[in-house]
Amino acid sequence: MIAGFGTVALEILEQVPLVDAVIVPVGSGGLIAGIATVVKSMKPDCLVYGVQTEKMPGFFKSLEKGEPVTIGVESTMAPNIGVAYVGTNAFHIAKSLVDKMVTILYQYISVQRMKLRRCE
Repeated sequence: MIAGFGTVALEILEQVPLVDAVIVPVGSGGLIAGIATVVKSMKPDCLVYGVQTEKMPGFFKSLEKGEPVTIGVESTMAPNIGVAYVGTNAFHIAKSLVDKMVTILYQYISVQRMKLRRCE
């Protein structure tokens, strides 16, 4: 899975060769592990940022603690990134490659989703 997710980074680097930062939504960590591995190997100066909602900050908390953690699950509008656990392999791959991990207010993703629905 992680290697497959790395192909997302290949597409980003191919389509935007002057990219200087990539922002990745993070759940259990597989996507950011794959993207960060490829980005940092092909373009080491490119920054890799991870983003989670403050309601489901598993990867953020794992980086703070220095090891994968499990958190309580809350209902979320973003079920693919709203997970209770952090993948062990993903964590150990990504921890030294991610430049910054941030959390955002849950309302930020819900407001955007509502706007998208109105446009459809």
